[in-house]
Amino acid sequence: MSREVTWLAGAQADMLECYARLGDAFYWRVDEVIGQLLMFPESARPYAGQFRRLVLPGTPFGLFYCVEPRRLIIAALLDLRQSPAAIRRRLGV
Repeated sequence: MSREVTWLAGAQADMLECYARLGDAFYWRVDEVIGQLLMFPESARPYAGQFRRLVLPGTPFGLFYCVEPRRLIIAALLDLRQSPAAIRRRLGV
């Protein structure tokens, strides 16, 4: 089954901010990780509520997403060095 990827507005803002600071290499890493998730959408560990978290290899960032039958919803791209409570607040869980 092919899924589409939907970026929520907050996640798009996260990505733009990260891209501005970290450049093309970071962008391509995120793109690669999303490609893997499209093949294996439930490969990342459950985080909280309906969210899963995939840690981007070699970075302190986590991609938070939900799996639906026809799409992956990217909810946030966050620096994991912040408190878990701040991350949960951002995700609304």
